[in-house]
Amino acid sequence: MDIEVNELALHRLLMLLQGIYYVATGLWPLVHVSSFEAITGPKRDKFTLHTAGSLIVIVGAFLLAASKERQPDPRFAALGVSAAIALASVVAAHARRIRPVYWLEAIVEVSIAAALLLTRRSRINL
Repeated sequence: MDIEVNELALHRLLMLLQGIYYVATGLWPLVHVSSFEAITGPKRDKFTLHTAGSLIVIVGAFLLAASKERQPDPRFAALGVSAAIALASVVAAHARRIRPVYWLEAIVEVSIAAALLLTRRSRINL
C-alpha cells in the first residue's frame, strides 16, 4: 500500500511541476512577446502565437488542478480550451489582424463554454 501512495504522490508532484512549467511558458508570449521573440525568433503570425500560448496555459492549469485531485473533471480542460480559443479570436478580430469571421468562432466557443458550465452541476450516469 505504501508503494501505491508514494507512486500517487510522485505523479501528483510531476503534474504540479509540469503544470507550473506550462503556465509559465504559455504566458510568456502573451505577456512579453518581444522577449519571447528575442529568444525563439520572430513570429509572423501573432494570432497563432497567442492561441498556442493560451492553450499551453490551459493545459498547465489543468495539470495544476489534476495534481490536487484523484480524478480531475475533464470538462475543466474542455472549458479552458474553448475559453482560450475564444479569447485569441476576439483579441485578433478586434485588432483586425484576422478576418471578422473569427467573431463567429468566438461565439461558438463561448457557447460551448457556457454549455459546459451549465452541465457542471448535473451528473449524468451512462
